[in-house]
Amino acid sequence: MSPAVPWIVVPAYRAEATLGAVLERVPGWLAEPGGRVLVVDDGSDDGTAEVARAHGATVLVERENRGYARAQKRGLRAALAGGASAVAILHADGQYPPEALPELLRPVLRGDADVVLGSRVLDGGARARGMPRYKYAANRALSWLENRCYGLGLSEYHTGMMAYARHVLVALPFEHVSDTFHFDGEMAMLAGRRGFRLRELPIAHVYAGERSYLRPIPYGLTVVAIALGVRLGLYDRWLARRARQAPRG
Repeated sequence: MSPAVPWIVVPAYRAEATLGAVLERVPGWLAEPGGRVLVVDDGSDDGTAEVARAHGATVLVERENRGYARAQKRGLRAALAGGASAVAILHADGQYPPEALPELLRPVLRGDADVVLGSRVLDGGARARGMPRYKYAANRALSWLENRCYGLGLSEYHTGMMAYARHVLVALPFEHVSDTFHFDGEMAMLAGRRGFRLRELPIAHVYAGERSYLRPIPYGLTVVAIALGVRLGLYDRWLARRARQAPRG
């Protein structure tokens, strides 16, 4: 049996100021021959790619900014092509703790879970760790709606730190999931609705004035549209239409 090879995919856009510190905190065994760190530079006009290379990461560079979801999709494709047995997603801005990656990956590598979400709210400490009041309120309201529509009972769907088993990424049509900042939450919903085992672990996220390119109102409307689409039985048709419209070859 071949050894388990986890990959860490880091979508990054204009992350020169934060990426180095994030990569330095990735536990060493994940960056050695048993694991891979892959940074997808999403058309940055700063030194993001150079910082990533200086810290030993493999780098894929987009010629223009294509957005968080497309950057993540490219990283997932590359990880699967490279033989990854599991893939974890880590943001480049330092909000999510790289030190939590082994704990996040462990249930997947052991076969105890198919998808693991790093939850910022599971332990009740999100506000104490600095999550802004409006973000916390929106998180709780949207997650309540999503649970009503999906029936999955997750503490939140809006984390950007997740781990997937290889067989989940092979089975899910992630290429056709919508190209929005809600890619992660949509993937969690899709995995749960298709019977994969979801697990949540609390993570000690940090809010320290990191730069965000997420626009709250369009993001919230996207979440509501997807949730209601699932509830009304429309979502699978949307997904099938995206698959038909996707470029061939």
